[in-house]
Amino acid sequence: MNNETTPINDEVPNVGLRCLVMVCTYNERDNLPALIEAIRQNVPQADILVVDDNSPDGTGKWAECERLRNPKLAVIERAGKLGLGSAIRTGLKYGLDQGYDRIVNLDADFSHDPIVIPKLIAATHRSQSPCDVAIGSRYVKGGMITGLSLMRRWMSRAINAYARLLLGLKVGDWSSSFRAYNANHLKRLNWDKMNCNGYGSLQELLWNLHKTGATIEELPIHYVNRRLGKSKISSKDAYGALHTLHRLAISRWCE
Repeated sequence: MNNETTPINDEVPNVGLRCLVMVCTYNERDNLPALIEAIRQNVPQADILVVDDNSPDGTGKWAECERLRNPKLAVIERAGKLGLGSAIRTGLKYGLDQGYDRIVNLDADFSHDPIVIPKLIAATHRSQSPCDVAIGSRYVKGGMITGLSLMRRWMSRAINAYARLLLGLKVGDWSSSFRAYNANHLKRLNWDKMNCNGYGSLQELLWNLHKTGATIEELPIHYVNRRLGKSKISSKDAYGALHTLHRLAISRWCE
């Protein structure tokens, strides 16, 4: 299996694929309307799913109203703030249940540019050596970051370097949630083994995909820190991600 992560340049038409683009939200009312429109413009053939954790700012209510006039939009409104990992797993399982071929996840705050979505999908569908997971990465050649504080940059780089050290998989951006998944490979996962609900869920999901034989590649992106709304990432999330990495490493060493 090829675990080298290299930039992807060859975009191919995604003819015949049923694609779902999912966005997990909590208090993203200021960003979501423009993001939905940007997704529609860049991947008009795709359906869109919003998984909202009962946002106090009315994000879920706006999405539900939009759903009534947009047949390509689906909404899952959850009872409360149940965590990013739980939201992503809910969206992925929905995509599998609905028979989609490719499922893309991106953040709701415009840190991930929807213009990259077709390239991520294309990487999983090209005629030669398609990958099972395409990651929009800050930490491969050509990747860029704008607007993050030095502390946030340091924390992100440190966690990603630690993940590579502990797990031995050459992925530059373990913590990127901007990913395109081949649904056929998602079907191989044992979902009951994944229970992390914080930001460590991104490492947990990627590691479990790797263990099932998934090929992983990275596409450089320009990550731009949010302009509207407040970041949900805290030092507690960093500690939680480290705890998840230690748990995954122990399971690796015990196998």
